Amino acid sequence: MPIEFDLSQVGKPEDIHKGFERVEPGCGMALISEFNEYGHAKTGAHELKLEIVAWTVDDSVGQIHEELIFTKDTSGKGWPLKRMTALALASGVWRVDQVKQWQMSGQQGSLETQDMVGRPIFVELVEEPDQSNPAKTYIKVGGAGLAFFNLNDPACANWPKNQALFNQWAPKVGTVAVSTSHTSSLPTQSKQELPAASDPFSNV
Repeated sequence: MPIEFDLSQVGKPEDIHKGFERVEPGCGMALISEFNEYGHAKTGAHELKLEIVAWTVDDSVGQIHEELIFTKDTSGKGWPLKRMTALALASGVWRVDQVKQWQMSGQQGSLETQDMVGRPIFVELVEEPDQSNPAKTYIKVGGAGLAFFNLNDPACANWPKNQALFNQWAPKVGTVAVSTSHTSSLPTQSKQELPAASDPFSNV
């Protein structure tokens, strides 16, 4: 008698070996490979998957980083919306002048999240202790979860990049003004001295 399996948690069978090892802390270029709205079964958070295509640690290239973007604003400071805005601007689906126009007119922003899938961005990942078990650590997006950066962000000019993808997408994703409010916490084992990435979304 055959055994039946629930394959809903397997994902794409062609990606079955991806993400076996977690991405090392650092920075570089990643493809937005998946975005599942309210996809996390326990929390209802958005599920973001990033495929590393260039990184400060070569062994992390090809790995998948999974990030949750929680939708409930427990702090009252708008962090879920800020994170989504940072990601949308980094991908080039939203533009800075577009967001400012919505803010000035009192309009709500409209985002088709699947338009971000397949686009490259720069991202910084950091290692932090698990709050429930300090002996364990996890990898997360740095800068309080806002360290998603546009390909044309000058602060990321010397970050590792996939040149072919950069040449293809940089003309299509606009530019993002840079502020100095975020100091990067890149690990010391990075192969080259990299400039601190800034948070261009602090006023969103």
